[in-house]
Amino acid sequence: MWLLYNQAKTFQQLPSDLLGFEQVWVSWMFNNAVFYLGRHADNKLSQRDDKGKSKYTIEQALNLPPQPVSMVALLNRSGVRVRTIPSSQKKED
Repeated sequence: MWLLYNQAKTFQQLPSDLLGFEQVWVSWMFNNAVFYLGRHADNKLSQRDDKGKSKYTIEQALNLPPQPVSMVALLNRSGVRVRTIPSSQKKED
């Protein structure tokens, strides 16, 4: 939703229009949810400490647990299938 909020701001379009929603009531509710989350995160990210550094990361602003990034998981999620080699078959250098 954070990405959708930023895309909507950048392209000056409603989030529901970017996703092609057709029902007016569902679009209105979805747009409000995206706006609320995005505005909340923007407000958190704009808060600074005494040294001018941001008090929050995007993960903290969105109350997300920190997670390690797995390139294989990201590629699989985007539809690219990655074949992994079991550790028992990996060659030792």
